[in-house]
Amino acid sequence: MHSLNTRRGLGLAAAMTLAVGALIAPTGVAAPADPNGSTIDPDAATTLTVHKCEQTDTNGVKEGTGNEDPQAECKPVSDVEFTITKLNVDLTTSAGWKQLAEIKGDVAKAGDLKSNTVQKITTGADGLASFTDAQTDVGAYLVSETKTPDKVIPAEDFVVTLPMTNPQDTAKWNYNVHVYPKNTLSGVDKQVADKKAPGSGQDLTYTITTSIPKVDYPGGARIKRYEVVDRLDKRINKNTLAPVVKIVGQNEVTLADTTDYTLITADGQDHNWATIQLTEEGRRKAAEARHNGNGETKLQVTLTATFDPKSVDLEGVLSNTAGLIPNDSPNFTWDPNNPGTTTEVPGIPTTPVLTKYGKVNVTKTGTDKLADKTKYNGAEFQVYECTKTASGATLRDADPSTPTVDPLTIGGEKTFTTAGQGTVTINSLRANDYVDGVKKDQLTDEDHYCLVETKAPEGYSLQADPIPFRVLADDAEGKVPTEVTVTDVPKNAGFRLPLTGANGVIFLTVAGALLVAGGAVVAYANKRRHAAKH
Repeated sequence: MHSLNTRRGLGLAAAMTLAVGALIAPTGVAAPADPNGSTIDPDAATTLTVHKCEQTDTNGVKEGTGNEDPQAECKPVSDVEFTITKLNVDLTTSAGWKQLAEIKGDVAKAGDLKSNTVQKITTGADGLASFTDAQTDVGAYLVSETKTPDKVIPAEDFVVTLPMTNPQDTAKWNYNVHVYPKNTLSGVDKQVADKKAPGSGQDLTYTITTSIPKVDYPGGARIKRYEVVDRLDKRINKNTLAPVVKIVGQNEVTLADTTDYTLITADGQDHNWATIQLTEEGRRKAAEARHNGNGETKLQVTLTATFDPKSVDLEGVLSNTAGLIPNDSPNFTWDPNNPGTTTEVPGIPTTPVLTKYGKVNVTKTGTDKLADKTKYNGAEFQVYECTKTASGATLRDADPSTPTVDPLTIGGEKTFTTAGQGTVTINSLRANDYVDGVKKDQLTDEDHYCLVETKAPEGYSLQADPIPFRVLADDAEGKVPTEVTVTDVPKNAGFRLPLTGANGVIFLTVAGALLVAGGAVVAYANKRRHAAKH
């Protein structure tokens, strides 16, 4: 799978929609609206209309004014819940405006001024959340997206004042404010490369690709938080991830560790966690790249998953999910240093990517069908990737770049020996029908492993051909082993050979004995003849 398969709405606060001058008193001269001399009418009817729009490469390039913009490019986004919370500041006085201005646009600090006055509205098909006079009055409001549909993420919080200075007539106030927060349609995607990792001795590669929010414009907002979070299987070594972080697209650039990002790892209860956290400089580079690029300008994180081959059994499913935190919305409460007991992926999650490993049980037997199965111990096997043929199988190397065809290293071992009752189990073989996170629609002759017997039990002949077999994803997920029986024939197909050199030895022995006996007889006869003469 080589394209984004999980679409997510990447919501970004359009704090850009609000004029900086909204947080300070107007410079124009207007007639006081109340006896105390304020130019603001504390009893005026107020409204706030939120236009929720999709972000494109052409809209959201200039700062909003608070006025309705009939020319605004806005494809509405529905089912987004907006919550407005009134702040404890008195905007009928200059002191109140100064109090708000002293925060210097820090939305988090503005949150410290929240009151208990809260209103909620969900956008309809027109993308509007219209807060009426009955729901608002003169004051400053913290605006938050508190619920979003599956494909839309919460926008960054922003502050809006009712009223705002009317930019078309700075001597007047605008009590009917319109804001246009945008959501960039984006992809949050994760892929796994495990084709070259058929056994547990090889590494997996995870690639996470995320869209960059388009918030940067001259004099405008910046990305205040950007984190890519990876939920790691406990079997993955979190200390050897070797991240490579890039901005890809029109002008690819590799980000620098510590300068542009920080890798934070932490132990969790059921999973471990790795967080790629962009620094202020990294966020600046990302925002600048997106501002000068297009929707294909993205952040790409590559992680290497390694395992301890001696202690890790990969049988079952190796599942990995990443998440994106693209802003500092209060909806994202992730502490990368202290994940606690949570198992939920923070931010916008990707679809889980899966690698499935099974095992094969090899049973050694013989055509002689001995009751004593220990006679089949000591057989040695190696495992290869192979292509099944009409006449047998052709062995392949997992790494075609090497000049030789080498057996797989599985769990740090290349040779597996039968023991006990003539059996051996080979663990952590990737399913033949589940490669790079995708189940194959149809298996081919290439989708096989092969057992090659490299040593036969004493008294038996080696297997003449490789033995093809498959590990299937459903069996791997259910931890059901593949069963393979290897039947050897006795040495020389059971035919006995002549005893090597034994007949000659017996003949020589008998001949020697006869010679000795004959010599003794001759000596005895000679002795009798000699005695008779004398």
